Amino acid sequence: MTDDSDLNEDLSRCYDSILWVEKEVKRLAKRKYDGFSGSLPKWIPYPLKKEFQATRRFLLRWCGQPESPPPCPFCGSKKPTVKKDSWVCSNNNCGATGVFKQKPEASKEIKEFMGARKGLLDNSDGNYFCPVELFDRIDSLNYVYDLFILGEKKGLQAYNGVGAMEVLRGLVQSEMKSEFAGNRSGKLNPLNSCIQILNPKNLEELLTKFEDEDSLLDLYHSTKGPKIDIQEIEVDRERNRIYYTPRNKDKKMIKFSSLRETISRMKSPIKKK
Repeated sequence: MTDDSDLNEDLSRCYDSILWVEKEVKRLAKRKYDGFSGSLPKWIPYPLKKEFQATRRFLLRWCGQPESPPPCPFCGSKKPTVKKDSWVCSNNNCGATGVFKQKPEASKEIKEFMGARKGLLDNSDGNYFCPVELFDRIDSLNYVYDLFILGEKKGLQAYNGVGAMEVLRGLVQSEMKSEFAGNRSGKLNPLNSCIQILNPKNLEELLTKFEDEDSLLDLYHSTKGPKIDIQEIEVDRERNRIYYTPRNKDKKMIKFSSLRETISRMKSPIKKK
C-alpha cells in the first residue's frame, strides 16, 4: 500500500508540474518580450520560435513552481499568507507567523542567468552565476534576443550569416557559416564544449590548461559537475596546432589560429565585421 501511495503522490506532483508549466507559459506570453517572457515577433524564423518555446518550457520545469508554506503548526490552517520572507496564518483567531524564504519567480531567475552568462562571456567584472548544465539553453535564449535587438532586417541577415553585423552565440562554433548559421540544435562539438568549460582568457591560457593532463583526465572521468568528451589532447607548439581525440572517435587536428578565433567569439556575443 505504501508503494502505491508513493507512486500516486509522485504522479500527482508530476501532473501538477505539467499543468503549472502550461499555465505559466500562457501567463508569460502576455508580457512584453524581454528574452524569456513575452512572445517573439512574427519575423523571427520558425525554427528559432520552436527552439525558444521548447527552451522556455524546459527552464520552467528546471526552476520548478513556487513553493507554498507548510500548514500553520499551531492551528493547522493550510493556506498561510506569504509576506516577503515570512508567513502569516490566515486564521484570524491564530495570527501565528514564521520564517518562509520564497525562491524568486522562475522568469526572474532565468533573466539573471541570461545576464550572468553574457557577463561571463564578456569577461566583465562581477560575481556571475549560471549553472553549467544550463549554458546551452541560456545561450540559446540570448542568441534569439540578440537577433531581436538587431531588428528585423539586420536580425535576419545575422541569422543567415550575412550583412554588416553577425550575432555570435554564446555557444560559438568554430566555423561561422557551417556551424553557427546552419546548426540550430544548440549542441556544441566536444572541443568547443571543452573550451567553454575551461573558460580561458586567451590562447596561451588555453594551451597551458590543455597541457595539464591530470586536470583534463579529472574532467573526462567526472561524475559530478562539468565533464568533457575528449580523451587526449596533444599540444604541438612547433607546428602551432593541437591534436585531440573525442570520446569514441578518431584523432583530429586544429590550428592555434582557429582556437584563438573560437576564444575570441566566445568572449564576444555580438561582433562587428
